[in-house]
Amino acid sequence: MKKILAVILLMSMSLLILADDALDQIDLGRELYQKGKYSKAAAELNFAIKLIRQMQITGLEKLLPKDFQDYIGEQSNTENYDASLLGGGIGVEKTYRKEEYSTITIVINTESPLVASFGSMLSNPFYSAGANVTRIKTYKATVEYDDSNNSGEVKFMLDDGKTLVTFRGNDVPKEKVIEFAKSIDYTTIEDYLK
Repeated sequence: MKKILAVILLMSMSLLILADDALDQIDLGRELYQKGKYSKAAAELNFAIKLIRQMQITGLEKLLPKDFQDYIGEQSNTENYDASLLGGGIGVEKTYRKEEYSTITIVINTESPLVASFGSMLSNPFYSAGANVTRIKTYKATVEYDDSNNSGEVKFMLDDGKTLVTFRGNDVPKEKVIEFAKSIDYTTIEDYLK
C-alpha cells in the first residue's frame, strides 16, 4: 500500500514539475517577445506547448483501465506513438494482452485536423453504407473485422468531434473487442480533453 501511495505521489509531483516548466517557458517566451526576439520567443512557446501536451497525454493515460477481464494492460506506448502522422495533436496507445498473441489495443487521437476530417467521413452515410456498424454506448462505430482470424478494428468519434477512438483486436473475437469498447467511461475522457 505504501508503494502505491509513493508512486501516486511521484506521478503527481512530475505533473506539477511539468506545469512549472511550462509556465517558465511561457514567461521566457513572453520576455523574448517583449524584447523583439520573435524567433526565440516562438521557439520557447512551442516548447511550452510540447510540455503541456505531455501533461495531457499523462492525464489521458491515467483514464485508461489498468486491465480488462483476463487481458493485462501493458505500459502505454506514447514514446513511440507519433501523432504528427495524423497532422498533429496528441495520441495515446495502450495494449492489453492475454497469452502471447491475443491482444486488444486502444488508440485515442485528438486535436488533429486529419482526425476531425475522419469524423466527417464516419458520419457520411455513403462511407458507412458498405461497412459494418454498431453502437458503442451512444457512439456510432464502424467495424472492420476478419472473423476468420479474429482480427480487425472498431472505430468511432467522441461527441467532441475531435477525438477518434480505435480498438484493434488481434486473435480476439470481435464481440470481446466490442465488449471492451463498451466498458470505457468516455464522458470522463471527453471532460478531461475540454
